[in-house]
Amino acid sequence: MPGSVRYLCAATAALLFFYSAIAGAWNECRYTRDLDREIDARGVESLKIDAGAGLLRVSGRKNQKTIEVRARACATDENMLDEVDWAIEKRGNRAAMSVDLPYHDDDHWARLDLVVTVPAGLDLDIDDSSGSIRIDNVGAVRLDDGSGSIEIDGVAGPLRINDSSGSITIDNVQGSVDLDDSSGSIDIADVSGDVAISDSSGSINARHVRGTVDVRRDSSGGISVADVGGDFIVRRDGSGGISYRRVAGNIDIPMRD
Repeated sequence: MPGSVRYLCAATAALLFFYSAIAGAWNECRYTRDLDREIDARGVESLKIDAGAGLLRVSGRKNQKTIEVRARACATDENMLDEVDWAIEKRGNRAAMSVDLPYHDDDHWARLDLVVTVPAGLDLDIDDSSGSIRIDNVGAVRLDDGSGSIEIDGVAGPLRINDSSGSITIDNVQGSVDLDDSSGSIDIADVSGDVAISDSSGSINARHVRGTVDVRRDSSGGISVADVGGDFIVRRDGSGGISYRRVAGNIDIPMRD
């Protein structure tokens, strides 16, 4: 199967999967409103996304000439629904996108679910409060997230994540990975550079890393690494087992009584 066809099939399957997840979430909404928009992406090298509560999907696509956003507002009452909005603008070689959500409490709330299609390889700078995130086929990524699962597949550049809670899955990064996580499992594979991790709780699994795997802090949860081209270092470890296989460089792990 030609590479372009494989790419299209994979991208289509990923989008269908995410759309079905969003459809399930939308079924929970009493009131919804579509807010789809797009802008010309020619000359844009990076996209800043300031998102609030809601699902977020960012997918890079070859030959994409626009930043295309499918957005659906969801709220418990019509008044709150009318207050949900978002905007996007170009600033030189950058684009910036922001979400405006009304005040909410346990009984009354609103969110905005986003499916964003961008040119493949576009750099991303994302601030997100809650909701699952899926990113694929983009450039360098900086992500600051509150809660919700994170799935990333295909990053051409460094990847930096600061996350409070939720599982994290990372695959196919052409660059380094720097991860600071409070809770949730971490699974990392196929990284061309170094991997640095600070983690409070949850398992850590890293494999097929060409550079060094440096666990700066792990309070609890097992650590497992395999097929590492550089060193394997664990600086601080609380509880949980440590296992490693096929590490080409030096191994430095704390001694236990």
